[in-house]
Amino acid sequence: MKQLYFLHIPKTAGRTIALNVLEQTKNLDVPIYINNIPPHDVNFSNKIFISAHFGTYPIIQNPDIDVATVLRDPLDRCLSNFNYLYKLLLKRPEYQQLNGIKERMLFYLLEDPNFILHQNLQTRFLCNPCDESIFNLSDYLAIENRDKVGQYLHMRDWFVPDDMSSVEYAKSQINSFKIVGTIEKFNDFAINLYQWFNDNYGINIIHNENIKKNVTFNSQNGKMITTKTLKDMLTSKEYDKILEANSMDMEVYEYVKQH
Repeated sequence: MKQLYFLHIPKTAGRTIALNVLEQTKNLDVPIYINNIPPHDVNFSNKIFISAHFGTYPIIQNPDIDVATVLRDPLDRCLSNFNYLYKLLLKRPEYQQLNGIKERMLFYLLEDPNFILHQNLQTRFLCNPCDESIFNLSDYLAIENRDKVGQYLHMRDWFVPDDMSSVEYAKSQINSFKIVGTIEKFNDFAINLYQWFNDNYGINIIHNENIKKNVTFNSQNGKMITTKTLKDMLTSKEYDKILEANSMDMEVYEYVKQH
């Protein structure tokens, strides 16, 4: 069976891809697996399409699987992640005592020890498989509210360790993947991914560039706060410091852009 694994890195517009595939194949007899929050199905062997925050796990299970992934400007991804987590962060005392969204953003990006888990996250996902405990999370399954499990994972590392991360390994992984793109050329990436279904199974999935899922924003004083809004708040020194903390992701991202 020909399979495609969409290696979904958090906050890289992957939800748009996954849900569009789900929507356009729901009335077909097509075995797919799309899920970002545990518990997860252990057996992927009978699925033609897999989309999840698994890192390289499905690749290790099936070295012949086709892989697609999309990367994002590391600064934009970090800011989008902060925006996504903002309401959860506000529940923590250290954020409650800070004034305004910029002060909280800088604390999250530059001082919060928990953010270390989110640095160079794209390189981490390209190089490492998720821990197998993600398929049997008895401790977390005791929590009946699935949203609480999701919140825990959003604040941490999605059970993807950092043992094998390196720029060179990430580049070699990229070279072996079937479909690779960036957010700047997201439409091209999406069209190529959907074409895989046509080439291998005769399934026509239409790309609608106007459909965007999981778009992240907050508000402050009645004004919408987007990733661009947050970016515009940064000084050049702050900008450079954040990129320095995510230098591996930046090098890998530039590599994909150039190839």
